[in-house]
Amino acid sequence: VEVVDFFAIGLEEYASCAACHGDNGGGAGNFPALAGGEMMATFPEGQCEVQVEWVRLGTNGWPDATYGANDKPVGGSGAVMPAFSSLTEEQLRAVVLYERVQFGGQDLEAALTDCGLASEAEGEE
Repeated sequence: VEVVDFFAIGLEEYASCAACHGDNGGGAGNFPALAGGEMMATFPEGQCEVQVEWVRLGTNGWPDATYGANDKPVGGSGAVMPAFSSLTEEQLRAVVLYERVQFGGQDLEAALTDCGLASEAEGEE
């Protein structure tokens, strides 16, 4: 049974995010930082699904005026979060997992469970 390294897949996919959010998650210009507790304040533990949906839909596709646990205004920084609907479901979840672990400090096992990837990462079918 093949074990999937979702952290490595997420690292690879994060290259598309780094132009705006920075290689180290610190943000660039008016683009929000993911590091320093910012992302986990917006999408705390248990909110991986919401974060995946935010990445999938982006600013223009988001149905509400605010997003996240702290009700950030959509487009409030003046920056537009593009939709990444071209990514597969697995790629979306993997990049969010990477961000949560690398920049948010979430435990890898907790993030795998939170993002619905635990069984595949363990090689279960």
